[in-house]
Amino acid sequence: MPQHKRGFIDSVPRETDYLAGYGNAVHSGTELKKGDYWKNYISQPERQSNRLFDTYSCVPFSYNNYLEIVLNYDIAHGMITKENHKWLADNQYLDDDGRVNFSERDLAQRVGITNGVGTTFERCAEVARHKETGGLIPDRLWAFDEGIKSFDQYMKKPSPDLEEHFAVMRQEFRQRFTTKYEWIIDDDRMHNLPKIRAALRFSPLQVSLYAWSNPVDGIYPATIMQRNHATVLLDDFGDYTLDYDTYDGAAAGTDFLKKLAPNYALGTYAMRHYILHDLPLNEETMPQFYKVTGKPAVYILGADMLYHPIAQEDYILKLYGSWDKVQITDLKGIDQNKVGEMVGTYSSFMKFIYSLLKI
Repeated sequence: MPQHKRGFIDSVPRETDYLAGYGNAVHSGTELKKGDYWKNYISQPERQSNRLFDTYSCVPFSYNNYLEIVLNYDIAHGMITKENHKWLADNQYLDDDGRVNFSERDLAQRVGITNGVGTTFERCAEVARHKETGGLIPDRLWAFDEGIKSFDQYMKKPSPDLEEHFAVMRQEFRQRFTTKYEWIIDDDRMHNLPKIRAALRFSPLQVSLYAWSNPVDGIYPATIMQRNHATVLLDDFGDYTLDYDTYDGAAAGTDFLKKLAPNYALGTYAMRHYILHDLPLNEETMPQFYKVTGKPAVYILGADMLYHPIAQEDYILKLYGSWDKVQITDLKGIDQNKVGEMVGTYSSFMKFIYSLLKI
């Protein structure tokens, strides 16, 4: 069977990257409620190819798909300010169904996709989050549509006037939204990557895999073929894991949502992304804190199911003003083997804290 390239270049975490569960980054997102799934928050699926050519842009496509899902979740649960929601709507970031849709074409051009090759996870994430040139624009303004007939046309930069307009939009996007990432490392292949699968209750994951063999009874079986593609892993249903793809799978009788066998080979390194923004303080968005009776330390429960100390309780009071506004669960004690490392200063939670303090 020939090895088809889709646009994924493999890479490994650098020494400066954040690693989930290693003390320098711990996800503090809300666990999905029972019966809720990330698949409920996808935007309109988009193909990374047309009948004439492939964009080799699976990494930018899956990156944008990921952030769209997270923002759609925040919007659906009232976890975004009315001001930011209105800004997204007024500036054409929302499709007719009210869901977010970013331009993959713009991101691919700035990343510098190589024809027939693609790019890496971190190259795409770093371009999108760059403090001076990062940001995302609406798909409506720079879409990949059937009018584009070649890879060169797809990668052709916009006119200077249009690029100036895009730059202004990216700048305002950066002022309202901050994107970050961390790696999820799981080399326990004997148990089908349990850390990656467990992490899906707290966020989707950008993963690498082989695309595609033929499904059997609607499920893609394990393959020994080399990973060549980037997608978004959504939900673990036990008998299969649901994957969000950028090929529709029509030839195989499937669609953009693909069921993967539990032992389907994924890359050891998956990537989790954050899109941080001002949060309306309410019961839905307030973090759940824990403390041991009579002790000053305050903890938050991480995706690794360990209690990570985040601050002394007097610091929490300075942030929220009174105990009435703080949801802290008192525990009689915490087993030592259930205590994780201090939450890093650039975790999702601490970024939220800094935004409150205007640091």
